[in-house]
Amino acid sequence: MNILCLGDDNVEGLLGNSFKIFRRYARHPELLIDQTITKVCTSPFFTLFLNDSGQLFMVENFKLRPINSGEYLRDVVCGNSFYATLNTKGEVKVYGLKYLGSTSESMNYSALEEATTFEEFENEAVTQIGCNNKCIYFLTETGNLYEKKSIRNRVVRRVQESETTTSGLSKVQIEEKVERIFVGEDSIFVITQDKKLMSWGSNDGGLLGNSLSEKYSSPRVINIPIQTDEIKEIKSSELTTVILSKKQVLYEAGRLLNSSYYSTKVNFSICRQFQNQKVLAVGCKARSIMVFTERKELWCISTMHQLMETLCKKSIGSLFLIQTNMQAKTDQIYMNKFGHTFLLISREGLSKDFLQLFQSGEFSDFEVSKIKCHKQMIQFRTGQDPETVKKYLEDNFNYDEIYSFFFWLYGGQSPKLHYIVKIAENLGFTLKDKIFNHDIAKLLKDEESKDFTLKVIEENYDDEEDEFEEEIPVHKLILLARSGLFREMFKNINEKETNSVKDYSGKTVESIEKLIEFFYLDTFTLTADDDPQLIVEELQDAIDYYQLKNSSNLKFLLGSIKAQFSNK
Repeated sequence: MNILCLGDDNVEGLLGNSFKIFRRYARHPELLIDQTITKVCTSPFFTLFLNDSGQLFMVENFKLRPINSGEYLRDVVCGNSFYATLNTKGEVKVYGLKYLGSTSESMNYSALEEATTFEEFENEAVTQIGCNNKCIYFLTETGNLYEKKSIRNRVVRRVQESETTTSGLSKVQIEEKVERIFVGEDSIFVITQDKKLMSWGSNDGGLLGNSLSEKYSSPRVINIPIQTDEIKEIKSSELTTVILSKKQVLYEAGRLLNSSYYSTKVNFSICRQFQNQKVLAVGCKARSIMVFTERKELWCISTMHQLMETLCKKSIGSLFLIQTNMQAKTDQIYMNKFGHTFLLISREGLSKDFLQLFQSGEFSDFEVSKIKCHKQMIQFRTGQDPETVKKYLEDNFNYDEIYSFFFWLYGGQSPKLHYIVKIAENLGFTLKDKIFNHDIAKLLKDEESKDFTLKVIEENYDDEEDEFEEEIPVHKLILLARSGLFREMFKNINEKETNSVKDYSGKTVESIEKLIEFFYLDTFTLTADDDPQLIVEELQDAIDYYQLKNSSNLKFLLGSIKAQFSNK
């Protein structure tokens, strides 16, 4: 993913000069960080970025610095004055911030070098973490939920008082085992293993008539119009709670979008403003909501004067469209209470294409426990002989665990990551060194393993009977995964005898080379010798010609290039 930032001058200062800084206003958002960012966390004193290599960066006091080493992080969350990390082994660490004094310009904090760890989790791995300014929550693989007061000893109402350990950790007293958690500003929503949605807290995200009521300090079942398995995410804030379903339908139980009055009876209903289009992402913080739709429109409603002034000088309380001119889709929105908003721009076409190839079972040349796969993929991702990997997996794991491993192998986010960690360690590699996009990108320069030749045919316009033929070496698996056209072509040729195919698309060799580069990298570069206008025109046509399904990032790149040369 890439990241766009909306906000005021403070956001530009917050991020510092280490990033590619562009103009600050929402109507002119620009690509900000030239790497794949998977999560953003914000507080009044620092901003955290987690990339797909499990590396965590902090922007603090206008400086960027990496703050973890030697471990691959799965997740990070933060409150005003602390943050917590979760690694692939299910281990958690909590870091507080040390107050260093203040100047006329700002208050200075610094992350403590030593982290708080928890012996309680030695026998069960943590699978999910969440936090607000009052509590940090830890969900384990066995369905147990634990909580810890915030580092700065704020008062927090307990679900039910229980014995607290020396590390400040206590087990939440809830009868059902928990499957997923969604933590709001002053509340928490959980999905139990028997598929109930439950909630408690001092403020159930605008669900209550009286946000300070003691009545809801213990878990209660929340009725919703969809099954809990359909929930993609729940976002809650001071005034409202929204549910985004996996079918991209948005529901609300507060009053911002649906303008309904508070009631002690919770009624989620479809947000009527977005009932005729799919919602791809939603952000919810303080007294504001951001909604991004399938039409690439970013909508906002807020009762905060500061956010309205920050983004577009609109009056509070009205739903309005933020003009972003975005060429790509976003599926994650992060906000803080000061109106700073971060949108992660999806660049998942690469992994989606490979996952679809894996799940289709097409062109497979290998089987592990009757799971169809590709020998090349095993070699690319593990560096091991496929037969060795097959024997180890079949001897030590069941079908579901092996399928989860292959789901990860082809770029998916597997829920059984602890099995994958074990498999990786026994096969002699670490997940930190095995990021899907990075592994595929390395193949572009690996000439020895390329097993296929794409012969690009160009006509000689000075002599109609003459034509040029340029050979481009490539991995056949890359063409199969990324292009529907090549999949159709390979169905009609003898795969065992043919290791090349001719391309009569009429595109220039330079454009085809850029397309092949995009197949491997999900991006491409331009040199001083390239004609950007010609390449943009040819690649725009190539999206349909080569049947590129997951091409949102290519469209984003082409739109950005087109905007640059059209403004010269």
